[in-house]
Amino acid sequence: MGLESTIVDVRSNQSAKLLRPGGINRETLEKVLGYKLDADTSNNDAESNVNQGLMAPGTLSSHYSPKTKLVLIPHGERIKDLVPTNPSAVVRCFRSSTQLEHTAGADTFWLAEDVDMAAVAHNMFNLLNTLDTVGYQTIFWELPPDIPGLSEAISDRLRRAAHKI
Repeated sequence: MGLESTIVDVRSNQSAKLLRPGGINRETLEKVLGYKLDADTSNNDAESNVNQGLMAPGTLSSHYSPKTKLVLIPHGERIKDLVPTNPSAVVRCFRSSTQLEHTAGADTFWLAEDVDMAAVAHNMFNLLNTLDTVGYQTIFWELPPDIPGLSEAISDRLRRAAHKI
């Protein structure tokens, strides 16, 4: 799939916390549990990790970070004016859903042909790792649309990758 597992803290009898979204999405978990999951953000900052220890793997705010600067762009936003003339990469979620704009000074990549979040999840880390070794000064990466399913997990991983300490 390309995403690591979903991690849920179920130690409390009254609630469950989503520590890391993954291949099993929030909607499916809530349906099975019969109640809404709490979002947990306590493990996303360095201070709480030092004081409490890491609750789950892959929950640091800077996890998955490439060496190349990664700039996240809201889904569907025109980025033509955001990309400088230095060697850059532009990553779009879907070829069919985005305006095919020419961005001078940038190579453009698509994660999926159509609205296929499983393909986006499957392809994103391989592409991120590949682009990180090419020598681009910046990678501009479009976030997925906010739709039920894998969107939350994909956005989570990309935000962690873009975070710099």
